[in-house]
Amino acid sequence: MMRRQGIASRMLECLRNNFVYGSYLSKDEIAFSDPTPDGKLFATQYFGTSQFLVYNFVSGTRSSQPKSDAV
Repeated sequence: MMRRQGIASRMLECLRNNFVYGSYLSKDEIAFSDPTPDGKLFATQYFGTSQFLVYNFVSGTRSSQPKSDAV
């Protein structure tokens, strides 16, 4: 498998550099949509905290609380 090679981090850096012409997105302007457990691990490592933004499709808002795995 192709894991732990920095590909996802490079993709996010590309997004941050190119999303809006002439502008650079900060990390607090990026939200994940319902991340998988591996996505949560990546986001925690990329942002340096477990308190990253998660977009809530139902309400159309962003939350700084990671989605709980509890059902």
